[in-house]
Amino acid sequence: MRRLLLSKDPSQHRVNWKTVNLAQVLRDLQRIASVHPCAQRKQYSVEAEPNVGELITDSCLLERVLTNMLINAFEATEVGGEVHFKVECTHVVQRFAVHNASFIAPAVAARIFHRHFSTKQGSGRGQGTYAMRLLAETLLQGKLGFSTHAELGTTFFLELPLNPKQCSPQSRR
Repeated sequence: MRRLLLSKDPSQHRVNWKTVNLAQVLRDLQRIASVHPCAQRKQYSVEAEPNVGELITDSCLLERVLTNMLINAFEATEVGGEVHFKVECTHVVQRFAVHNASFIAPAVAARIFHRHFSTKQGSGRGQGTYAMRLLAETLLQGKLGFSTHAELGTTFFLELPLNPKQCSPQSRR
């Protein structure tokens, strides 16, 4: 991953397109939410259809983006607060959304996807949201964004096409 983030042309990274079981992705995220230190003493809820189905994507890249979204939401959530994860499917996109009650100030929101920008202390910070957008938009052909409101909280979303343009039949195996 580090090599990918430092690459001069990340779009040249080989994406491992395959059919991914979304129920398994949700189970993996549930496991992360149950053991990650930043999730301790916080609530986690999931809203998804009982049979969420499948998606053609790169499972490692997808889980990296969703895990970063989830951890960021937990880090921004007060003890006793809740992080809500939602999965929706339309005819064209699979949408993942992570919501918490925190508000992102406009000065921070304007820089949130910039490389090396972080609101947290310590070295090695400032790659999370940058990496999320890079992976989601450059490699997975999706869209990553967020909305924030003082009274409604913050929702980060990832929308992925059901049929990625560059996914050839040979690479779906």
